[in-house]
Amino acid sequence: MADEFKGMDWGFTFSNEEDLDIAQELETVQGDVQAVEADNATISGKLDEMYNAIQPLLNNLSRSPEKDYLYWKGDERLAKVEQFGDYLTSIYTRQ
Repeated sequence: MADEFKGMDWGFTFSNEEDLDIAQELETVQGDVQAVEADNATISGKLDEMYNAIQPLLNNLSRSPEKDYLYWKGDERLAKVEQFGDYLTSIYTRQ
């Protein structure tokens, strides 16, 4: 009759306190890793967005290297520079 119960899964295991502590530490570390990965994704997204904002400006500025100066009307320049600065600030401060 005892052979009938051999190999049956009763839904519990025997553990000691050290095994439980290790399991809890593992859960904590896994949570920390997930938080770091989420932060990394956020920072990476911000960097990509800043790169994509700045690169066209650099391309436009280097378009005509033979010219000694850029012609850009003062009122338009100030408005565009402020707008671009606000855009970069919004990327930087976004959570």
